[in-house]
Amino acid sequence: MKNVVNVAHKQLVSRPPDECYPDFPALLAYLRKRENESGELAVWKDRFGVRPYDHGLALLHGDQDFAFNDWSFKQMCALSGAEAEFINRLDPQTASDALNQTREWYKDDEGRLLFQNTGGSLPVARAIYSKGYARVPDLSVAELVQREATGFVPAGEVAGRHVGMPPVRPEASGLYASSRDMFLFLADEDNAVEWRPDNGGQGAAFYRFLIVGNSETTARKLCYIMGLMEGVCGNHLIWGAEETVVVERRHIGDPGRIMEALRLAIEALRDRRTIHEDLRVLEAARTTDFAPDQDKAIEVLFPRYVTKAIAARAVESAIMDFHASLPLSVWNVVRGLTRVSQSIPYEDQRLEVDKAAGRILGAVTS
Repeated sequence: MKNVVNVAHKQLVSRPPDECYPDFPALLAYLRKRENESGELAVWKDRFGVRPYDHGLALLHGDQDFAFNDWSFKQMCALSGAEAEFINRLDPQTASDALNQTREWYKDDEGRLLFQNTGGSLPVARAIYSKGYARVPDLSVAELVQREATGFVPAGEVAGRHVGMPPVRPEASGLYASSRDMFLFLADEDNAVEWRPDNGGQGAAFYRFLIVGNSETTARKLCYIMGLMEGVCGNHLIWGAEETVVVERRHIGDPGRIMEALRLAIEALRDRRTIHEDLRVLEAARTTDFAPDQDKAIEVLFPRYVTKAIAARAVESAIMDFHASLPLSVWNVVRGLTRVSQSIPYEDQRLEVDKAAGRILGAVTS
C-alpha cells in the first residue's frame, strides 16, 4: 500500500480564499506589509485589562488600547481561564468583567505583545507571548524558502500531473498565510531523483516535495516536512511518499540558528542528484581513466584515500571484473572499493572505504 501524506490536503480544504496566494510575489508582498506594520512591545501581564469597545472588546495595557483579532482574543481568554466560545456569547460589559475578574497571573509576568498598525482606530494585538519566545518572522522563513528551494514550484502548479485527479481548487497554489501563521507546499515534478520498481514489474519515478509551516504568534511551531513522492494529487494529497522527514522546532533560543537548520535541510533536499545527473556521473566515471596501470592506481589510492592493502585489493578487483573498455576506469575502481568494503567486518572501517569511493566518484564531475 502506498504511503499518503495529507498535511497539505488539510490546508487546502480549510483555508479561506483570503488566505490563499497564487505565487511567491503575492505571498511575500502580504508578509512584507504585515511585517512592516508590526511591532513588539514589552508588557507585564498583571497590567492587562479588557474593556468594551465598539460593540466588542479592547485589550488594555497601561494607557494603551489594542483591538483583538481572533487569535489574541483566544489567548486572552486562555490567560483568564475562560472558553472563548462562552465569552463570545456574553455582552461586551459582562464579557470584560468576566475576563478581568478571572485572569490567571503568570509566575513570570513579563512578556511581549506583538501588534500591527493596520490603519484602524486601534492597533491590532496579534499575539501575547513570554519574553523567552524567539519570534521567527514568517517573512524571513518565506524569503529563505524561495531563495534556497530552487527548482521547486508551488505544488498547485503540478497537482494532478502524475497522479490522481485534476486540481479541486485551481486557485489554491499551496501558499497560504494569515494574521497568525504561514504554510508553504512546494514540489519539483520536473526532475525525478529515483526510479523504483514495484511488485507488479512496473515502476515509478520519484520526485521531491517540501512543506514548511511557521507561526510568529505561537499558533504553531516551525515545522518542515520533506521527502520523495510519486506525485501530488489534485486535492494536494502526496502519493507514494518515501523517505519522509518531519522536523519541528520550538521558538526557543537563537532565531538565526533555527533558520540555519532549515536552510541546511532545504539545501540537502535541493542538492540531491536527479536521475539525469546520476546518469551523467555514471557515464563520466565509466569513460574516465583512473590510472594507466595497477601500480599507478595503487599510488593514487594510497595513502590519500585508503590503506595500501585495501588499495591493492580494490585495484585487483577492478582488473578482474572490469566493465567497458577501460579496466581501470573511475567506475571500476569505485566498484572495486565497494566490493572490498563489503568484506570488512568493522563498521567504522567500512564507512571510511565507502566515503573514499564517494569522494572519488564525486571528483569525476567536479
